[in-house]
Amino acid sequence: MNKKSIKSAFLIIIISLLLCSCSPSGRPAQLGKRFSPSALQVEISDDFDARKINRVVLYPLENASGGRIPPETLQVLTRIALRNFERETSVELVNGRDPERLATAQATVAGERGPLQSRAESLGRAVGAQGVFYGIVSTFRERQGTRLGASVSPAISYTLWLSDVRTSEVLWTARYSREQKPLSENLLQVGSALKDGVGYKTSEQLSEIGFRDTARHLEKLRGLERKSSNKTNR
Repeated sequence: MNKKSIKSAFLIIIISLLLCSCSPSGRPAQLGKRFSPSALQVEISDDFDARKINRVVLYPLENASGGRIPPETLQVLTRIALRNFERETSVELVNGRDPERLATAQATVAGERGPLQSRAESLGRAVGAQGVFYGIVSTFRERQGTRLGASVSPAISYTLWLSDVRTSEVLWTARYSREQKPLSENLLQVGSALKDGVGYKTSEQLSEIGFRDTARHLEKLRGLERKSSNKTNR
């Protein structure tokens, strides 16, 4: 098979994948969803009630056990997470609404030791929040190269939890893991490339996409619960 034939066959495969991944309405078809593994995996508690968790604080992200991500990188990722939860959800984030109270509370709990969840919930109680976001970052790999070609691809992996400050129950867990590979190695990424743009992202751009999708999932869940509640009360 000559080079021209190989290119033609490759183009046919891509077009076929695009056609299979979309329904006539332009939304992803159910079959496509089955064969497109999501970077975001979510677990939801049976007791999660969106109406009871409206005022939330984001605790600074931390390294996973044994992680070597620099503190300044964790600070950047915390800001990215906060920006997306403020922009994409209807929860009231104490971080942006009451920064002075947050700073005082952070200074108060700074010396506490113990599990991450315990420290995060202490901050939540100190600022009068109903819930607290806290999380760990296990992978943050910088892109080496350019948008058009990279010798090392960017990667991000984190776990984020939302717990009820009053009961310490974990209501929602989001695990996100994505490594951007060349389309030639993984044709199932064609849909993501069309959605987020072709070319290698920087690690921060990949993180922005991850926290955006994570926040949108939570807001969608809150919307569904509000609709269900409205139907029940009619």
